[in-house]
Amino acid sequence: MASTQPQDLPSIGLTTNEEQLQAEEDRLNRNISMSNVGAKGQAYLDQMKNQPAASPKKQVQRGAAEAWVDLHAEYGDILDAAELSLFHKHFQAFGTTNGYITAANLRDTMVTFFGQEDITLERCEETIAEVDYDQDQAISYREFLEVMCAIKSKDRSRRSKFGNFYKVITLKNPPFWQQRVRRY
Repeated sequence: MASTQPQDLPSIGLTTNEEQLQAEEDRLNRNISMSNVGAKGQAYLDQMKNQPAASPKKQVQRGAAEAWVDLHAEYGDILDAAELSLFHKHFQAFGTTNGYITAANLRDTMVTFFGQEDITLERCEETIAEVDYDQDQAISYREFLEVMCAIKSKDRSRRSKFGNFYKVITLKNPPFWQQRVRRY
């Protein structure tokens, strides 16, 4: 690591060593957040910073879902038109509620796929929390596309339980999933 000159650091009332540590911590935090969510997700996170964080057990008020057409234009440089069309159908096939995949929607899909009633909402909430960048306790289409970009990039550091479940369900392609996808 190249040493940072004291004159390059903004003065925030700290000694030179503390300033260097703060600068390094800021650099690492930027690198961590960029590697976890990608550039598009980071831009969205930066936009969301001004909004208050949701309480984990409180019912969250969600805004109107973003228009999928706008998101397709935004992600068009990463995903091609055929992929975007397929991902939009798959997103809807999860049984979205007002443009979001909720824990109940995910649980319903998982119970139908695995045939086990013992899948809890808490387990589904944990799965959603991994990819829920805006902390509204649901997967928006933007967050869904971020997971799809992570899958496409094959970056192991960006894996998630939801992404793994999505890969399994689309590889196995059971009849109930085919039927849901055909609806859209």
